[in-house]
This record gives sequence, structure tokens and C-alpha cells, in this order.
Amino acid sequence: MKILQICNKSPYPPNEGGSMAMYAMTRLMLQAGCDVKILAVNSPKCNVTAEETDAEFLQRTRIEWCFIDTSLKTGAALKALLRNRSYHVERFISKDFEQKLKTILQQETFDIIQLETIYPAVYLPVIRKYSHAKVILRAHNLEHKIWERVADQSHNLFKKWYLRILSRQLKQFENRLISKTDGILAISTVDEAYFRQYSTTPSITIPYSMDISLLPEISTQKQENSPVSSTDCPENLFSLASMNWEPNIEGIQWFLKECWPRIRAKQPQLTFRIAGRHIPVQWHSEPSKGIEIVGEVPDSATFMKENGILVVPLLSGSGIRIKILEGMSLGKVVITTSIGMEGIDAQDKKDILTANTPDEFVEAVNHCLLHPEVCRHIGMNAAAFVRSRFDEKKLGTELMRFYQTISGNTTIRQNSVSGTDSSQTDKPQTSKHQTDKPLI
Repeated sequence: MKILQICNKSPYPPNEGGSMAMYAMTRLMLQAGCDVKILAVNSPKCNVTAEETDAEFLQRTRIEWCFIDTSLKTGAALKALLRNRSYHVERFISKDFEQKLKTILQQETFDIIQLETIYPAVYLPVIRKYSHAKVILRAHNLEHKIWERVADQSHNLFKKWYLRILSRQLKQFENRLISKTDGILAISTVDEAYFRQYSTTPSITIPYSMDISLLPEISTQKQENSPVSSTDCPENLFSLASMNWEPNIEGIQWFLKECWPRIRAKQPQLTFRIAGRHIPVQWHSEPSKGIEIVGEVPDSATFMKENGILVVPLLSGSGIRIKILEGMSLGKVVITTSIGMEGIDAQDKKDILTANTPDEFVEAVNHCLLHPEVCRHIGMNAAAFVRSRFDEKKLGTELMRFYQTISGNTTIRQNSVSGTDSSQTDKPQTSKHQTDKPLI
């Protein structure tokens, strides 16, 4: 099966949530024996060259990049607002990218063209014109839901007003898009339920996948000459997230203001280590308050192993939080909000800890520190949970079954997480796609 994977950023290097999700999907395709070609966007925030890319990845994916200036332009944003069009989406319109896509489609024939996130969908009319391939949307989240929740949290009236318009425009775009594709790969059951509510397009949940064989064994015993074992609970909290994503900044700022002072008042020996890419320049370490700004780390798994409790205080967002899964796979105790838990389906107080208020965060941290056996037990459960639900071998089988269904080669498909039949329609009729009208 030949697949063209169109990405809104480079899957390689897989060093943050979006690229990790796309890289994992590429692995699923390649391991299933698919012939994969990647066309990815380079942007001011993510600009990758062939020299920086693994040679095997280059060879196996024949990846090409095209630069698009997606930086915010006030005039263009205002113009889109007045025209009631999504500026978030319009930023990805590029003549150069369109031409490169046309060239690829004229030179090669594909069975599946997969859009990673909604943003490459601005080229759907071009795809329909130059290819007969089935078009699959890989939805990393519900984009409109992210900004809807950010708007709800905002105290700035103008920002709240603008973000509500933005979320409404994104919702309109998403709802039009899902009816124009041949299939949807949701990253969580929560997102798939939304798509099934608004469209009859066939859908399936394929969450983030991991190579389980590469994960370390999780020991409940403290290891010799090491400060902690994977599931032990050292006396520090940490965060690891890319801070070029609004929900991450919003969540950490809230945690620092509302939760951390109260936690440290009860546990003055604690430190809170904040790591990740694109940390705001105005954030500084404050030793007297137990706050350490680490910045970007060379290896996320190593950093997680060296630290204690992972806190993910998300107040907005959508999709699935890959850093939570990564922490759980290493046997870390994760404390997150109900929004952070969405799409993971882990059990509170068994596999993970949920806290939505400052009091709940204080209580969760205190309980872990006073009862280290709780940390070890939850860590073991977390590691086992990830290994049972996110194994790329199992998910790869489900993915190929879905592709075959969309291609008309099979008649049965099941939801990859729940195991229940998620079919709503027969093979999609091609007549509904015979249009070159833009989505935006």
C-alpha cells in the first residue's frame, strides 16, 4: 500500500508532542510494510533540514519539506476575522507547497493520502483534482476545543471574545472537513465520539503508539547507587512540556500561582523543576521558592527517570497528552487534571492521580510523599497500563484493517481501544467529494 503522509510539521526529530505523534504513525505504516512518502511543512518554529534527519528515516520515507511562513501577521489575521475565515488554517496556504504537492501527485500514484492534523486540509481540492487516493484525516485533537477552553480560562475580555470567534471558525472548518474525507483516525475515544456525532465518515481510534520492547523494566526496589528506582518517589515535582503551546503555558502559570506556594508551605523541602522547549524568557529560577527552570533537555526519558512526580496541570487542550503516557510508561506517578486525563482512560488513584483544584493538588502531593508505597504501586500500574493499551504492534494491525476497509478490501472493522464495532456507513461514496470548492 502506497501512502502519502502530509504533515503540518516535520515528524523528525520526534522531540515534542505533535512530531512524536506523527513519527509514531509513520512507524506504524512502515512496520506494516507500506511504501510511505512524507511531505512536511517547515515553519519559523520548526525548520528541519536533511542534514539534521536520520539517514534511515530519509531513505525510507523520502521526506520532502516546504517552508511556509506561519508566523502571526496582524493584518492578515484581521482580514480573516472580518471575512469569518479561520486565520489559524489560512496560515498554511502556500503556492510553493501547493506546487510541490501537485508535482508529487503527478509523479506518483497513492492508495492513501493522510492529512496529519486539520491544517494540510487546505490542499484537499488539489488532492482531489490530481489523485484518486482515499483521503484520511489523522486528527491529533479537536482544534476548536483547545481554543474554546483557553477562552473560557481567559480573564481578558478582548482575548476571550477573540478566542471564542477563533474556536467557532475552527469548529466550522473541522465539521466541514470531516464530511469531505474518506476516513478519520482519531487519537482518542473522546475525539472519535465527537466526529461520530457530526459525521457519518468512517472513523477509528488509533492512539499514540509505543515500541513496548524498548521500554525499561519497572522495578519496585530502589536501585543500588541510584537516588531512586523508576517507581520510587524522590522529593521533587517536575514538568516537561513544550511551551510554544498555549495550554501548556496557561497550565504551568496557574500551577505556579495557585498550587505551588500551598504545596511548598506544607513540604518546604520540595523543588519544582520546569523543563521543555521554548520556555518563556521571563521565567527564571527562584531557589528561595523552590523553582528551577531547566529548559530544554537532551533526552526526555532520562530527565523523567531522574525526577519525582510529574505534574501536568492542563486547564485546556484536546487530544491525548503524550508526555503523560511517556511518564507512565517509565513508572512515574503523574498528577494531572481531568482535561489532562482525556483520551487516556486510566483509572484515578490506580494508574494515575487526578487533581482539578489547588486543594486537590496539595492533597495528592502530600499523600504521595507521606506514603511512598503509593508511588510505587501507582507507578507499577501506570507502566502496565501503557504496555497493555499503546503497543504499536497491536495498533498497527488495527490501522491496516482500517485502511483496507476504506479501500474496500474488508467489511469488518473494530474500534482499536474499546473493541466495539464503530462502523456507521458502507464504503464512502465518491460523489460527495467531487468538488474543488475550498474548505475555508
